Amino acid sequence: MTYFIVTVDVEEQFEWGVDFRKEYGEGDVSNVEELIKFQFLCDEYNVKPTYLIDYPVLANKNSSSVIKELKKRRCELGTHLHTWCNPPFEEEICERNTYADNLDIRLVEKKMKVLNKKFIDTLGMAPKTFKSGRYGINNKIFGLLIKQGYKVDTSAVPFNPSKYFSRSNKLYGRVRPFFVRLGKKSILELPASDGFNFKNFRLLSEDNLLMNSLKRINVVKRIRLSPEGHSYTELRKICDVLIAKDVPVLHLELHSSDLIVGGAPYVKNKKELKEFYEKLENVFNYVINVLGCNPVGCSDVKITRKVSYLDLDRQSKS
Repeated sequence: MTYFIVTVDVEEQFEWGVDFRKEYGEGDVSNVEELIKFQFLCDEYNVKPTYLIDYPVLANKNSSSVIKELKKRRCELGTHLHTWCNPPFEEEICERNTYADNLDIRLVEKKMKVLNKKFIDTLGMAPKTFKSGRYGINNKIFGLLIKQGYKVDTSAVPFNPSKYFSRSNKLYGRVRPFFVRLGKKSILELPASDGFNFKNFRLLSEDNLLMNSLKRINVVKRIRLSPEGHSYTELRKICDVLIAKDVPVLHLELHSSDLIVGGAPYVKNKKELKEFYEKLENVFNYVINVLGCNPVGCSDVKITRKVSYLDLDRQSKS
């Protein structure tokens, strides 16, 4: 049985192309109201979305009231760390520091404590699932999450193209879920469903003249299971390839800001918003009714075959 999870980064609208110094602070969170409509679509297909909520959404009276309504529905709630709008603000304000893995772990811990407390105070329960903004994750943050009681992380992107992500990173190319272990405790990593339009991901991810040429002419194409910037045909393709590779979880990602006109570059008008929802519905139908995947929340995933571990104790000694 292959699981199907849907994670939504619930966050403020954000202009990614502008100077990050202008983005520090709370931001506009009005897009969160559209999650009620999105939840109805999920209900129609028995999808159990996991809403990963950042500090500005929890701190805002209107958006937090929407989250409280969603808590009554078939969904899961977790946290999402945007370093640039999550106090305390002790770091230099620059793009590099929007990746939590570039910050001193003591500051990350302070920010996480503030985020966790706001989540608990607002929703009356402790978060179990986490995603780091901009996919900024490393061993120290994994260790912090384990110590804070988190059970699932969703921050890893196997073929992350960021200039701040190295191919030597132990997370590179890991498309299957795995456990990160610290002592006798562990956290389950559910990476993004990220890969290519053919099965040999390792070969296709190579940074050489041949592969780069094939990518430029779209013979080889990197595809992430997200309606952001991908066609339905491409999304269906990556699902088929991952199923053929016996990956036990299909992980679809989107942002709450995708659900309003002008909230993301993929949805510039009402026509594109309608097409965005149609794309989601088509993927839901294909994954559940054609491929036969089991739609669950992140914390419902049970990995019992081909289990692998990233051992933090061993990593620290090497």
